Amino acid sequence: MSDPEQTPIETPAAWLRFADENLAVAEREMAADTPAYHTVCFLCQSAAEKYLKGYLIAQGWELEKTHDLVALLTRCADYEERFASLREGGAVLNEYIIAGRYPGDVAYEAIGEEEAEEAMSIVRRIAEAVQSELEL
Repeated sequence: MSDPEQTPIETPAAWLRFADENLAVAEREMAADTPAYHTVCFLCQSAAEKYLKGYLIAQGWELEKTHDLVALLTRCADYEERFASLREGGAVLNEYIIAGRYPGDVAYEAIGEEEAEEAMSIVRRIAEAVQSELEL
């Protein structure tokens, strides 16, 4: 394990790299013969969270432990109004923080291809907004 003092948690690039990795895994899973749609949705929420935290850190925001994408998008909108229009999608992805994550979740069976495609579309819009604002 690395020394926490040397971990670049305050580096936007590190957050964006992890977000890109989460999204890439979700994309590969969607291309599988039998995708685990609930996992795709969970990864999309995770990627969106990391994109937003990377953007906020680049604006000077001090890292907070939260998984609430609507709250993060609201903070992002304080810097750039275009993020406000993404809050509805953030609310959708928030549903996947827990839903389908554990055996016995009622939502597990309800998460299918349509939900996974929607989650992929939302996270891609968030990624594009972050990358555009950070000029990546």
